Amino acid sequence: MSSAPLTVTLHPTGALDLARAPAFAVDAAQEIREGRAVIVDLSGVCFIDSTGVAMLLNALRRATRAGVGFAVICPDGQPRRTIETLRMLDALNVGADEAEAVTRMRRRDVGHAGVGGSSPDGSYAPRRSTPCTLQ
Repeated sequence: MSSAPLTVTLHPTGALDLARAPAFAVDAAQEIREGRAVIVDLSGVCFIDSTGVAMLLNALRRATRAGVGFAVICPDGQPRRTIETLRMLDALNVGADEAEAVTRMRRRDVGHAGVGGSSPDGSYAPRRSTPCTLQ
């Protein structure tokens, strides 16, 4: 049995824009390919543009195809206002904190055993935090 976590939380910082989103997309895609649910914590992101939102949508698409969960932690601020303006809060499983994001991810994944960071018995699995500093 593998000791790899079922859920990973990625922590980009700074701006998630045209210059920086592609590098972060590689990190998210790698985690999804390895079968992990992904939570993207935007608490350290001060700015997101349409490229950053497109990267989140692409990661969601990849996660859906791979059968793993995906959610975004996004407290109040410019990134949340942008995602809200684009009416993507529900589509991206956005929560103001980790508990809300996980709940949204699980709600979407109801009926899919082991998806969304749940272990087979339905408990929330431990996660690994991966800092991703965008420069």
